Amino acid sequence: MSSVSVQVLPYVPAQERYDKVYAWLGPVTCREFYGVRNELLAVLRNYGSVGPMGEFLLEGDCDFLQKGEAGLGPTESDPTFFVVDDWYNEKDRFHRVEAEPQAIRPGLLRDVMAFLRLREGWEVYFAVVKGGLLVSADAVQYEGNGFEGCESLEDVEDRCATLQ
Repeated sequence: MSSVSVQVLPYVPAQERYDKVYAWLGPVTCREFYGVRNELLAVLRNYGSVGPMGEFLLEGDCDFLQKGEAGLGPTESDPTFFVVDDWYNEKDRFHRVEAEPQAIRPGLLRDVMAFLRLREGWEVYFAVVKGGLLVSADAVQYEGNGFEGCESLEDVEDRCATLQ
């Protein structure tokens, strides 16, 4: 079990935080965005299927976006983890993952946090039916009535198992 202290708290709007990270780390490149996404897929595969797009082959100047080339690695059209592949701008360092609450099984959040400790400034947002979980290297912020009162990762995992 990790000795890293983890905060579990209600969601705080992120734009100011993203502005500070942008000023500190600079713009996110296309290759960085999709490289982090590729690595996130590997973490999520330990807990279920991913898709609908697979890893991106990061060659050239991100010309794969115009060509629509992706699909390295196994994917499904109806995955456990729907990992959004849209890159919106060079400021936001986060990936959105859509999943049923029951997909957030014990160990997943800790593994994602361990991954994020290696990716300075990055976050993963899990959109679950009854709310959402914004995961960073040292915190989980929750939104939605289904997570009210959660104080630990275990509380969040237990709540995910029972949300309908």
